[in-house]
Amino acid sequence: MKSIQELVSKAPYEKIFSHVCPTCGEKIYHCVNSKLGIDFMTLCSCEIEKENQERERELTQRLISKTYEQRLSVSNISSKMLEMLKTPFRTNQNNINAYNLVSRYCDNFNRETSLGLFISGSCGVGKTHLIIWCADMLLRKGEDVYFTNVNEMFNEIKKSYSAEASFDYERFIKQVQILVLDDLGAEYMKEFDAKKLFEIVDTRNRHNLQTLYTSNLNVDGL
Repeated sequence: MKSIQELVSKAPYEKIFSHVCPTCGEKIYHCVNSKLGIDFMTLCSCEIEKENQERERELTQRLISKTYEQRLSVSNISSKMLEMLKTPFRTNQNNINAYNLVSRYCDNFNRETSLGLFISGSCGVGKTHLIIWCADMLLRKGEDVYFTNVNEMFNEIKKSYSAEASFDYERFIKQVQILVLDDLGAEYMKEFDAKKLFEIVDTRNRHNLQTLYTSNLNVDGL
């Protein structure tokens, strides 16, 4: 690969030495050709690397911004749910531990090593607000998230069993990277539903897929 100096020496303009880069030690030239309208400063290797990194960051940000909207559109998170996020989550003695747990989970999320989350508490402490905030943060980090509650999930699974159904909802639920189940245990589950829930959770666990839960009950209560 030719150096900057070699390329400059063969170019159709006059090169005027300007200074030496204090970081990499390469010479910087002022290149001029008044007839061709050329007037610029050469870049040293470290400046080129800096520009490349900046372009890569901008491209990555554009891709994330674009795909966030796409992922959001299939996440089942409604605009009404997102409205909740416009109000800052208010912590108190009843929810501060859950808030800290979710914050750490989002900050340190890793597909290979992160486990799921279980957030329990009485009505009104902000579990749904908190889990929607968590889901949105993970979407913005580039993860695929699907939000639902147990009753809605079972209804959609049963619909997908019909001959007219063109979408295998149960398979989707088992394979999505992050599944959020809100209000687990809010209503009594029939035996079929309980077995199906176990099957879904077991399948996801065996494939190292994260499931996040909220519930009014603690683990023993479920």
